[in-house]
Amino acid sequence: MDITPQACCEGTALETHDLGARLHVALNLLFHQKKPADREAVCRHDITHNQWTLLHMLADADAGPISMGVIARRMRLTPSGVTRCADPLVERGLIERCMKEGDRRVCCLSLSEAGEALHTTISEGCALEDGALLERFSPEEQIEIVSAIEKLARAAKEFSS
Repeated sequence: MDITPQACCEGTALETHDLGARLHVALNLLFHQKKPADREAVCRHDITHNQWTLLHMLADADAGPISMGVIARRMRLTPSGVTRCADPLVERGLIERCMKEGDRRVCCLSLSEAGEALHTTISEGCALEDGALLERFSPEEQIEIVSAIEKLARAAKEFSS
């Protein structure tokens, strides 16, 4: 069975939404091809994919510590699910718990120096693999592809906000 973006859209009701359908199929194919490689890059450091998501979220936090409630919403987990995800990272010294200034009832998480180092290591490994994927394209196409994906990511973030 051919599951290329073009084959999935030909001769079906999806033709009315051709570009959206092609994008959907292409993103799914990319996700299913990339996820095992990313999972391997993460799991070799003895953390789960959810823990990586948490580390990545904390590394991207410009405003400092993030409350557990905000993390739960962003990760689509329950507060207790965030606690179960965070506990091993706290024990390993990769993240730190603190209380929110002005409201000590609110528990927040932030990345430790060790967590920053691990995040950098994993990110660099994934970037090398992604760079190898781009080598199949000309330098101009590489820039166009990355720019388009960055723009799409920004649009998706705005759309979901």
